[in-house]
Amino acid sequence: MNNTIDFILVNYKSFELANILINSIHKYTKPYDYHIYLVDNSDQKELFTDYSSDKFTYLKGNNDVEQKGFPSVISSAHSHSLQKGYLAGKGNYICFLDIDTCFLDYWTEYVIPKLENNFFISHRWEPSRKIARPQFLITKRDSCEKYKIDLSEAYQDSGGIFTKKSNDYNLPYLILDNSYNDKPLQRIHAIDPGRKIMNSGEQAFIKENDKLIPFFWHFGRGTVKGIDENWFKLLEKYLTKD
Repeated sequence: MNNTIDFILVNYKSFELANILINSIHKYTKPYDYHIYLVDNSDQKELFTDYSSDKFTYLKGNNDVEQKGFPSVISSAHSHSLQKGYLAGKGNYICFLDIDTCFLDYWTEYVIPKLENNFFISHRWEPSRKIARPQFLITKRDSCEKYKIDLSEAYQDSGGIFTKKSNDYNLPYLILDNSYNDKPLQRIHAIDPGRKIMNSGEQAFIKENDKLIPFFWHFGRGTVKGIDENWFKLLEKYLTKD
């Protein structure tokens, strides 16, 4: 086992979004070593040939996974691909990310130590299904092995198995401050404060000395509804600043 973060991404016809996310991982994942496992459910391999092999592994996924009765076929395929990415890695930490997300700031030195007392950390709680979501969800590999995590079970939805295991074994977990769960936080979005330009998106925060610092962005249904070009312009400006 090593002190590496395995990032697990599932792509479905979303290269532009994947590119933003991967660039934000490269920029903000310090001082930890890391490896990105991208499971592609849409056969876009030719678009990812320029990525560095020492930090990036392309895996072929399957978008035609049998439905098990949970919310959607997309969730079924997504859940199986998350499991495939998880099994491919060897790092001590595993971070599951939706493809329509990106990091906004450095975060590892705040989040990683909190895994000593928490089974997992997520950026968002889903009240309707009573599960934490894996748009950003980080855990330890030995915890997954100990509690026999199988994301393909897709309890309630993708990633819900972590909440189920937490409930089954009375394990603590942490949900970070997020403007999805706390709407007034939209006023202090780092990108488009108050959502004046774009009426979508949510942002998660880390807290230092009682100050909320933006660290993570989720477009929200970006691979289904499509992303407005204004979002790409806003994010490019933010991610390229000093």
